[in-house]
Amino acid sequence: MGFQFSDAHTDQYRRDGYCKAEGLFSPNEVKELGAEMNWIIEEWWGEESIGWRGPWRDHYLHGKPPERGTPFPMHQDYPFYPHDGPDFVDCLVHLDDAPLESGCLRVVPGSHTQGPLDHIEGDHTRPYLPPDQYHPDITETVPVPAKAGDVIFFSYYLIHWSDLNHSDQWRRSVRIGFHNAAMLPVGHDPQT
Repeated sequence: MGFQFSDAHTDQYRRDGYCKAEGLFSPNEVKELGAEMNWIIEEWWGEESIGWRGPWRDHYLHGKPPERGTPFPMHQDYPFYPHDGPDFVDCLVHLDDAPLESGCLRVVPGSHTQGPLDHIEGDHTRPYLPPDQYHPDITETVPVPAKAGDVIFFSYYLIHWSDLNHSDQWRRSVRIGFHNAAMLPVGHDPQT
């Protein structure tokens, strides 16, 4: 039998805003997903950038190349796809091992209870929290290293960030989001 969520997973998610499901995807499933992502990277790789081109790259596919890849400042995922409620779960499917040196996800446990926070936004940047209040030097975070096949589930209100990939291996993952079916995108007009 495969992975089963336990009461401990549910309790941790409610308390801390995240939990990790170890080995949710089998090695064969990870290999197949990884081959698909490799094709996308090869097809869409941006020669003038540290990442790849494509309208979906900021929200769905995450890849940090070896010894490159920028840190992503502290933020919530809410500003990327705001909805009218808290029941939005991000699922980060790991296609590669994500040890500390690869810039694994780091979280602020319990921060999801604060709800949506004001982020710095604009054409010049992706949303991030004010660094004078939310920065790894002044805000305690917990690293969440993962193995290929692990999935980290977290609230889109959870404050999190990731560092540079200092390793000699890719760190690839796919983000999938699920939300309560009654929730609507902020600003959604049901008449259109």
